[in-house]
Amino acid sequence: MIYKQIPDTDIKSSAIVFGTNSIGSDIDKETSFALLDTYVSLGGNHIDTAHYYGYGASEKTIGNWLRTSGKRDDVIITTKGAWPYEGAPRLTKAEVEADLDESLSRLSVDYIDIYLLHRDSEDFAVEPIIDYFNEFVKKGKIRSFGCSNWTAKRVSAANEYAKSSDQKGFAVSQIKWSLAEVSPTYKEQDGLVPMTEDEYKFYLDANMAVMAYASQGKGFFSKMISGGEAALSPKSKERYLCEENLKRLEKLKSLAAEKGVTASALLLAYLYKLSYYIKEGKKMKNYRFSLDDNIWVFRDIARNNYSSIFENEYLALLKSIHEEFGTKIQLNVYYETEGFVLSQMPDKYKSEWESNSDWLRLSFHAYDNDTHYNDCTYEQMKHDCELIHNEIIRFAGEKTLSYYTTLHYVACPKEGVEAMRDCGIKGLVGLFGTYETPRVPYHLAPEISTYMQENCFHKDEETGMQFMRNDIVINNVNCGEIVSVLERHAGSPFYEVMIHEQFFHKDYPGYQPDFAEKLRVTMRWLTENGYTPAFFEEIFD
Repeated sequence: MIYKQIPDTDIKSSAIVFGTNSIGSDIDKETSFALLDTYVSLGGNHIDTAHYYGYGASEKTIGNWLRTSGKRDDVIITTKGAWPYEGAPRLTKAEVEADLDESLSRLSVDYIDIYLLHRDSEDFAVEPIIDYFNEFVKKGKIRSFGCSNWTAKRVSAANEYAKSSDQKGFAVSQIKWSLAEVSPTYKEQDGLVPMTEDEYKFYLDANMAVMAYASQGKGFFSKMISGGEAALSPKSKERYLCEENLKRLEKLKSLAAEKGVTASALLLAYLYKLSYYIKEGKKMKNYRFSLDDNIWVFRDIARNNYSSIFENEYLALLKSIHEEFGTKIQLNVYYETEGFVLSQMPDKYKSEWESNSDWLRLSFHAYDNDTHYNDCTYEQMKHDCELIHNEIIRFAGEKTLSYYTTLHYVACPKEGVEAMRDCGIKGLVGLFGTYETPRVPYHLAPEISTYMQENCFHKDEETGMQFMRNDIVINNVNCGEIVSVLERHAGSPFYEVMIHEQFFHKDYPGYQPDFAEKLRVTMRWLTENGYTPAFFEEIFD
C-alpha cells in the first residue's frame, strides 16, 4: 500500500480510502466486518463514512467494528455532516455540531480525524464556518476538517480567510472524480461538484489533498467490459454512455490486456498517478535518459573531422546502448569549453544528426561549466538559451532540438524560467531531494519538493512550465547500488535517469571506468521492469 501525507496535518493516509456508503445497510453486518478486516489487512488505514449514509447505519456499524476489532488507533476516520435532509442547507454551527456529536456517539470514538461538510451553499459565508471548525479542533472533537462538493472558488475563499486570521483551513476536499465523464446530455444532481481541469489546477497549485468519490464511475467501464450495454442500469446508461467514454473504454481495454490487470486497477492508477496517461492512450511505464554537461563530444568531432559522428567513442557507446535497449537519448549542451565554442562545430553532419533524431536529441544546458544561473537576469538566460538553440539548429537541424531540458545546477529565479519559456522550453528536470533532505530547484515553493517525492511531474501555472522529477544521477551512485536506488520509486509510471558526459573521459579527474556498465545496469533494470524509452515530447506534446 502507498501512503500519502495530507498537507498541513500530521495525518498519513493510505492512497486507497475505504468508502462505506452501503456498510450496515445494503451490506449486512457480518459482510461489513469482513470487508473492513480485509481492507486493513491489505494495508488500508482510512475509512470514509457520513452522518447521512444509511441514515446512521454506516457509522454505527463502523463503531461496532472499531469496538470489536480494537483498531481505533490504527485507522483514520473521516465522516461528513451537514447533509441537507429536507433539501435546505444545514451549515450553521448548531446544525453542524449536532451532526458531529451524533457521529461521535455512533462511531463510539472520542474524536474524528477528518470532518467534512457534505454539501455547500453559497448563502453561507465561509468565515463563520472556518471559525467554528477551529473551535471544534480546540475542543478535541476533530483533528482536521474539510469539505465535500465545494467548488475550488469556495475552498479558496475559506482557506484565504483561514490564513488571514491565523487559523486552520480546509485540509481535504472530497469531490466526484473518475475516468468516466458525465454524458453532455445528462443533468447532474444539484450540489455535486466534479473534478474539472480548472478544479484540478487549483488543487495542484494549492497542494491540497483530494478524496475522489464515485472513482469507478459507478462501475461503468467494468460492466461494459464484462457484459456490454446490457449490464448497465438505465441510470448508468443515461449518465455515462457517451462517445467520449466509449473511446476511453477501448483504450482502457487495450491497456488492461497489455498490463495484465483489471480495469478497476487501472482506474485507480488513473486517479493516483497521471490522468493523461489513459486519456491520451499513452504508455503507463516510460523512462527518459539524458546526459548533462555535453561539450567535449563536439570539440572532438570538430577537431578530428570524422566521416561519421559515431566515430566519436562517446557517441559510439550511446549508440550501442540504443541498439541494445532501444534507449532514446538526449544530450544537454554547453556553448563553450577550453579551446572550443559550439559555433566551431561543422554542419556537415547535419543530415546524420537528423536521421538519428528519432533516438538522439540535443538541448540547451548552460553557457559553460562555470555559469550559474541562481541570480541571472531574464536577458542573460534568454541570450544563452537562444545562442545554443541556434547553434544546434545550424549544425544538427531543428528535428534534433528538444525543448525539454535540465538547467545546469537546476537553479534560477522565476525570470530565468520565463526566459527559457520564451525561447520555447516547455519542461525542466529538477532534483527534489528526499523527504529527509528536500531540495527546492528553480523558483519553486518548498511544498512542491514534498509533492514531488511521490509524483513525477508538476505543472507550474504561474510560468506555464512543466517540471519533471529526476530519479537518479547515475554518476553519483556506485554501480552495485543503482538497482536499489531505482527501486525506491518502483511502480512509478515514469523514470528520469541522468549522467554527466565528463565521467566518460579518461583524462577527467573524476573518470569512471565503469561508465558504460552503469548505463547498462540502469537500462537493463528499466527494460526488465517494463519501462519503455520516450522523449518528453512524446509524453506531453
